[in-house]
Amino acid sequence: MSIVLGLNRMPDGSEVMPEDWGGDMAKNRFAIYDVDGDGAEELLISVEDSYMAGMRTMIYCLDDNFQLKEELGIFPGAEYYAGGLVRAYASHNQTHGVLWPYSLYRYDPVQNVYVQFASVYGWDKENGDTDYNGDPFPTAADRNGNGSVASLQDAEGQRWIDDEELGVWEAEQFGGAEQLVIPWQAITRENVDALWDTV
Repeated sequence: MSIVLGLNRMPDGSEVMPEDWGGDMAKNRFAIYDVDGDGAEELLISVEDSYMAGMRTMIYCLDDNFQLKEELGIFPGAEYYAGGLVRAYASHNQTHGVLWPYSLYRYDPVQNVYVQFASVYGWDKENGDTDYNGDPFPTAADRNGNGSVASLQDAEGQRWIDDEELGVWEAEQFGGAEQLVIPWQAITRENVDALWDTV
C-alpha cells in the first residue's frame, strides 16, 4: 500500500490515478479482509477518484510465491456476500430497464479467482416497445403483466424472465448468504502506516 500511496502505482504497475487527473488519493479506498471466505485475508483496492474508465475495484491475494495475484477486477460499488459471492454492478445502465445491470461472480478455490456465472439487465416496456436492435418487447416472458422483464444470461444461455421469476432465481443463487461489511479505509498516510501495527 505504500507503493500505491507514494508512487501512484497498483500492484500490476499501472497508475492508480492518471497523472493528468489531479485527483485526491484519499478519495480512494482499501481494505484488508477475507472477502472470498478461504480463511486468508485479501487486499481490496477501490479506485474511485479517476476518469470513469479508470474507476475499478481490485481484489488481490498472496500466491504460493508470496506475490500478489489478482482475483477479481470490477467497477466500484459491488456487493459482497458470505461464501465468495459478488454482485458487481455495471458502470452504466444503457438498457430500457430501471433495474441496474449486474453480473454475479463466485470464488473458485481451485483457480483462486472469481468466476462470472451470470449477468442480468432489465427492460421496462414503458421505456420502449423495441430494444436498440429493433427487437420487440418479450411479452411472452412478462407473465405477471406488469411490463417489467429481465434478461438472464447463465449456464443455461440467455432467456427473458419476469421480475417475480428474477426474485426467485436470485434467492436460489444467494441462498440467504449474509452481505459482508467491508472495512474500507481511505488511502492516506495515516491509514497505510497503521498497517504496520497489525503485522
